[in-house]
Amino acid sequence: MSPGGLEGLIRETKGLTAGKAISIAKQVAEGYAKRIPGRYPPGLKPQNIMVDKEGAAKIMDFGIARSLRAAGMTARG
Repeated sequence: MSPGGLEGLIRETKGLTAGKAISIAKQVAEGYAKRIPGRYPPGLKPQNIMVDKEGAAKIMDFGIARSLRAAGMTARG
């Protein structure tokens, strides 16, 4: 399995086995539960989920993230 987006992986392999689909879905759900607080929820679509050679799935779109420590949403400069 080459690193890249889930969309490409599905196209490349002409679909996923049930086991691989469940593994990726579980990883995405766990990642979503631990997501960085942001203004918008991550775009959970195949283009925003990357899968590495070992089958580890990562969510790559968190919108505009914000700090849990700093006040305000933006700063000058």
